[in-house]
Parts: sequence; C-alpha cells; structure tokens
Amino acid sequence: MSFVLQSPQDNMTRAEFVKLPLEIVVHILEQLRARDILAVGATCRRLKFFIDQSSVLQLITELAVQGLRLRTYPPATQPCGLKTMSPAERLDALRRAIQRSTQATDDLAYKFDCQGVSYATQAGLLCYTTRLNGHVSGIVIQSLWEASSEPWRRFDDLGVIIDAFAFDVYEDLLVLISSPLTAGDNAKIHLRSLRTGLDHPRASSATLELFSRNFDSEKTKVLVSGHILIYYGPDYDGWGCMMVWDWTTGEITFKMLDRIGGVAFISTTLLLWIEHNDPDTQSQICIRDITDSGSITLRLALEDDPILYMEHGIRPAVFFMASTPERDTPNLPDDLPLSPYIHDETGDTIVCIYSESMNLFNIVRTRALLSLYEEQTLAAMSTTSAMEKGCESSVIPREEWSQGVAFRIHSEKVQPLDAHCTAISQARLALLGFNREIFLSTPSLQEQEEREQRTEFTDAFVAVLDFNTRPIRLANGKRGEKESDESSLFLSYMLSIDDEKVWHRLVIPPRPISEDQEITMGSSHILTVQLDDLLSITSCSALPFWTVHEDDGISND
Repeated sequence: MSFVLQSPQDNMTRAEFVKLPLEIVVHILEQLRARDILAVGATCRRLKFFIDQSSVLQLITELAVQGLRLRTYPPATQPCGLKTMSPAERLDALRRAIQRSTQATDDLAYKFDCQGVSYATQAGLLCYTTRLNGHVSGIVIQSLWEASSEPWRRFDDLGVIIDAFAFDVYEDLLVLISSPLTAGDNAKIHLRSLRTGLDHPRASSATLELFSRNFDSEKTKVLVSGHILIYYGPDYDGWGCMMVWDWTTGEITFKMLDRIGGVAFISTTLLLWIEHNDPDTQSQICIRDITDSGSITLRLALEDDPILYMEHGIRPAVFFMASTPERDTPNLPDDLPLSPYIHDETGDTIVCIYSESMNLFNIVRTRALLSLYEEQTLAAMSTTSAMEKGCESSVIPREEWSQGVAFRIHSEKVQPLDAHCTAISQARLALLGFNREIFLSTPSLQEQEEREQRTEFTDAFVAVLDFNTRPIRLANGKRGEKESDESSLFLSYMLSIDDEKVWHRLVIPPRPISEDQEITMGSSHILTVQLDDLLSITSCSALPFWTVHEDDGISND
C-alpha cells in the first residue's frame, strides 16, 4: 500500500530549509533522547521510498543523525569542536557529512549454513552460495531490504570450489576459501572484487596460502577491517590457528598456529581471541591492536576457577560477535541497496564466548574492554618496557576486571541458535531451547512422559537477552511509570503453540541470590514491552544460573 505524506512545507526549497528557526533545532537536540531521535530517523528512511524531495523529511533525518552523533561522543572527539559551534555551523557541518552519516547501518553481520547452502549478511546485503555441476562454486548477493528485486550481483562460477567464504562491502572484497586439491597442498584464500568477481585490484597477490591442511570449514571464520584480514580455522580437535594478513600486500603480520579458541573484532583495530597454552593454565581473553606491531597484548583470565573448568574438559569457545564495528564508507557503490536503518551508536555491544563442553555463555561488554585496554596501554607506556615491541601484560584475574563487565549464563536446556550464526545485534543475544519447561511451571509426571514421546518443533523457544547499559522505564504496581536507573536483566522468549507465536518478557532483579533462595516475582516486575525498548543490566558481576517460570518467578537451577 502506498501513501503520501502531506505537509504545507513539502515544496520548501533548500534555501528556505536553511532558514528554519535554529532555536527549534537546538531545543530538539537538547530535549530528545538519542534513541527517540534514532527511531524517527529509521522511520524516515522507510518513508524515503515513498516521499521524494521533501525538505521536512530531510530536516528530521538530519536531526536524527546529528542528535545521535552529538549525544554519543564527547565534544572533544568531534572534528571542528562541535561544542563551540553555533547552531548554524553545526547544521552546516552535519550537511557536509550527511552522505557518510546516512550510510551507517544496523550492521547485523553473521554467517550460517542451512541445507548445504552457506549464508552471510552485512550492511543490508545477503550473500549465499550456489552450486554448478554438483560443486559449490557460485555466489549471489541480494538486498535484504528489497527482497523482490534482482540480485545485486550473481556469479555462477568463480573458478574455485568454495569451502568457506566471507565478504566485506566496505572494501569491495569477496574472500573465498578452497580446500587442498591434493594431499600435499595447503588450503588457499582467494581475494576477489564484489563488483566483478575477478581478482581484487588492490591485492598484490590474489591468492594467500593457509599453512593448515586439515581444517573444519564449518567453523572457519574470516574477518576484515580495512586492509587487515583475519583467518581463524579450528582443527578437528576443536582448537585452531589464527593468521593475520595485510591483504593488500599479502604480508602476514601476526600468527598463532595452535591453542586458539576463537577470534572477534571489538573495534576496527582491536582483535580479541581466546588462548589456552597448556592444561595447567587457565584460558585467557587476549586483546591486541592488530595494526600496531608494538602494541601491548592485554590478558584477562576467562574463568575464576580453572580447576573446575579442567575437570569438565573445557573446549574452545565459539564466538558470537556483536554488530560489526562501524566504519566511514565514502566509496560505496552508487547502486548498492543499503539498509534503511541508522546504526544505534548509543547502545552497548557485547562479545559472547560460548564454551561447548559446559554449555556456558560468558558475555563481556565491549566498551568496558576498550576502556580497560586503553588504561593498560597508558600504564605500559610509562615504563621502559612499554617501548619494547609486542610487550604483554600480566594475566589479570577475573575478579579484578569482571565487575559489571562480564556475565555468565548456564543451562542444559539452551544452546546457541547456530555455531556459525552470531545471533547478536549489538548488545542483544539470542539463544535457542528445545524444552520450553525452562519457562513454565514443573509439569506433572504424566505430562513429562507424554512430552518425551514427542519431538515437536513447537516446543522450541528463542530467548533474547539485552545488555544495553542505559536507563529503562519500569512499570510499577500502580500502573504508573517511573524513570529508573535500577539495573535489571530482561529475558524475552517466544513460544510457538499451534502456529501462534507469542512473545513474553520477564525482568530478573539484579540483587544477588544465594543457592537455596528463591525469588517470587510480583506483578510490579512483569512488563509487556516492545522488542526494541531500551533494556539494561549494569551492576551484576555474574548472573546466577536461572530457571525461569512464567508464573512462579525465578529460582536457581
């Protein structure tokens, strides 16, 4: 259904637009929350498909971007000192950057496999593999926002058998991984252009050698940030290797060929990985600036009880990365169908470290890691050893760094949606369960026996946990609303019963719970909210192991 927005100012010229009262602009920027402005901007991008040349639309869109940027970063980090600019100068600076700003997206970058086809998404594009003569050798790139349109690019035969792939629209880069053709060969990485499917013009060598003959292609991960390309390839025993290239020159800048449990970018330059050197040491979260050979390597203890982890035979971690770090993209193709949504810069992001053997989820705040890395770098620079190439920090115990930063979730009844799908949007983590009793009262013995005889998919649920660090609105028992900075964890879950999908949401109070204590949640703690509401958890250092009941409340499992 088409519709048109009617406004007495629809025909306003650009000159008239500039003459709008700037006091109103300043008032809007001061009064509205960044999330409110963001929502307006996202709506305007949808309307943009139906409304052309509307000055009112341009104003609201620009306010959305400007308000979001100004309320996210300190003025000192803004070019030209935005805090000291007049309103006219601020708007003028905004308009000069509007092309770049509007290309910021809700960057849900992930990859997953389904029925023999591999998929990956980024910046509103879906990329998936195709077969030719029984071999996976083609790629199709399709817009997620214009599903009925023709594919943006389609390559039926790229000349290699594709075992794994990745793409980065910001660098016009398509990365193809092919397995060894003979027993004496190594796997290879092929660097192609997204636009043409041919060898990438900026790569000095279109093929990179992988020093690994045996790798699990289903868990292979490739990350790209600017001229840096990261390859992570777990072996069949679960542990893997990590290799870092400057893909434009073909030079290997960093590599670790064993005992690596996963990799993830937490900024455009900082790489995070899990390292486990030997059975007598605890697993460590390692962070390093990949673009600086002299940067420190920050080491954080992943667990506080390594003996317990060793008893369970801890396996490598599968990483679920938050939204791809945002980059300026002035050189994107003109015909690229981008996402209509603005990237939410005010939200937190997380990294989820999943330990397979214990079904344990370690969730860590990205911003806190960035701050900690900066602090440790400054501390190291004050010493003589700081100037040594690649110096390393001592391992920081978990109890010293995890307060308000790291959280744990454990349950035998939930698992990741897919080992290769991030299932994360910024600070929201999605989990899949196959037994909805985790959310319901304990069934009778007869009900349990009946359920064991059935394997219906309708018993599956999806739990969405949100770790945004912003105040939320909580409903109290008197039907009113109040602003609250109280930290709480909202747990969303969906039950699919008789083809009717129903979303529920419970709030978990932040106060610590002893092992033998139960909480009964009153009506004042239950709130029906929209899926995109602001949620937060800010004060707990570790989550208890919960069993959540729809009516009775929350108890420890």
